[in-house]
Amino acid sequence: INLNTNNPHNYPAYQEYAGAWSMTATELRQFTDKVFSRPNIIAAYVLGTYDNIVSNWNVVAKRNPRGSNILSTDSAAYEAVRGALASVNPYTNPGSPSGDLGSWLAYGVGPVTMQAPAYVFPALAKDSTKEKTQDPLILGSRWLREYEPESVYKWTPIEHPFFHEPVEIGGINEWSLRNAPVDSINAATEKHYTLIREFCELMPRVEVTHSVQNLGAGMYRVRLTLHNNGTLPSHTTVGSRVKMHKSIVLTLGTDSGMEIVQGVKKTVDGQPITGGSSRDYEWIVKGGGELNVDIFSPSFGSAAVTISMSGGR
Repeated sequence: INLNTNNPHNYPAYQEYAGAWSMTATELRQFTDKVFSRPNIIAAYVLGTYDNIVSNWNVVAKRNPRGSNILSTDSAAYEAVRGALASVNPYTNPGSPSGDLGSWLAYGVGPVTMQAPAYVFPALAKDSTKEKTQDPLILGSRWLREYEPESVYKWTPIEHPFFHEPVEIGGINEWSLRNAPVDSINAATEKHYTLIREFCELMPRVEVTHSVQNLGAGMYRVRLTLHNNGTLPSHTTVGSRVKMHKSIVLTLGTDSGMEIVQGVKKTVDGQPITGGSSRDYEWIVKGGGELNVDIFSPSFGSAAVTISMSGGR
């Protein structure tokens, strides 16, 4: 079983290395158990066989009777990441094979998922073939034939007990195609380190501000603002729809004698706060003292704020 074709998203049933059904591989089931136990995963970086940075996935809900893209927030996040990483991305092999880990994470779990090949063989300086390609398997095959011929097995006739036609065995060692040569590991690691470092700089970052307005007669309008100073959203729409990403929850605590006249003590906000934007929450309270606001979001961040009514203007 190929672990990168055994995932549920667009599972390639009955194809080679796909397994009897999706998630038959024990390693994948253990991995998914770990992922499902962590609702704070907002982003993922996958070493796969293709690159979705140069040509992003179009994150669109296929079954939407109104015709609009209800996942537009997620699409904007992917486009923002692609733009930020484009200048440091050395790979140019777009696409999405069926049943791969990266697309399952993006569509089945919800984190903003970027994928890049573990290693891409360089094009030969003198290539006798006329066909130009960016396919990493073709590039790797050509490179191995030139520089590591021991990884290429000569096609040899064999006598097969079940076939009456001539049969040959040979080809290229698949593991040699998937892994970097020993003398190129450091260079490949440096490229991925640069991408991961830049990706981490794009994480959502929560900032909380607040203000108090004295309305007279012991009444106060309290406004609390959540700012997302990062690039990624507080959580993704896909993550919310598959019940992986939790809503932003604001819970109020009041001093004795205080009364919430307008608003509720517990606010559950399921809409993502996109990168670079903010969202206001308001309450009107009666009576002096302090208002405590607990903010909870596994993927965005949590905070506790104490707001004094004595500072109202």
